[in-house]
Amino acid sequence: MTVKVVGTHPQRPRLDQEAVERQASATVRSGKTSRDGVVCPTAIEAKKGNKFECDVYVAPGQSEMVKAEVVDDQGMVSMSNP
Repeated sequence: MTVKVVGTHPQRPRLDQEAVERQASATVRSGKTSRDGVVCPTAIEAKKGNKFECDVYVAPGQSEMVKAEVVDDQGMVSMSNP
């Protein structure tokens, strides 16, 4: 999935936080894209090879980790729920 790149600094574009959290939610919650209970790093640089993790809370006190990697400088992000 391609995530919108945002930011005003052309040398360091960032991924759209809302789009990243929705994609993480969809990865764990069978396509449901609610951002509630999703915690991802902020200001993720849209740089190929950049890796990060998000936590998606599925029940009180229970979360699942999503591993993500930026696959190109245009904002394409690959996510998996190991």
